[in-house]
Amino acid sequence: MTKFRISSGTEVELGPMARDLLFMLRTLQSLTRAEGQSLREALDVEPGVIGVLSVIWLNPGISQNDLAATVALKKSAVTKVVTGLESRGLLSRQRVSADRRMNALTLTTEGHALIARMREMTQSWNDRMFADVAPDDRETFFRVLETLVAGYAAPGGGGGAGGEGA
Repeated sequence: MTKFRISSGTEVELGPMARDLLFMLRTLQSLTRAEGQSLREALDVEPGVIGVLSVIWLNPGISQNDLAATVALKKSAVTKVVTGLESRGLLSRQRVSADRRMNALTLTTEGHALIARMREMTQSWNDRMFADVAPDDRETFFRVLETLVAGYAAPGGGGGAGGEGA
């Protein structure tokens, strides 16, 4: 498919742009921005918080540095988010005895309650988003995304064969 219908009803030819990852990611992000904002407002969270809380939920005791690398945010941005979540009673920071410079992050009871609500809402959104996509295609889509993210997140990152970027 190299064409898609925009909100006016006009069909627009994308040609090779339909296979350009950066173009398609930016377009999809722009098209879903309002829905993401609505979701964050319903959960009373700032941008980035859903990912931060989810990673902590799945990796209790993760360090702030590893969290920053996982969610692709600067350490200073993660510190600001973590401080805000801690002040809201959603997570706790504890110094790691082996390295006093590191904080281990875990969710509080309130944090787990927010994650449950968050997972329900994001799962519902994902189900709506993929309603017209065959289950096998959805699985392939996420498997390819995981491969791309893992390639960029690995030491030396940048994706591509051997982790070398263009």
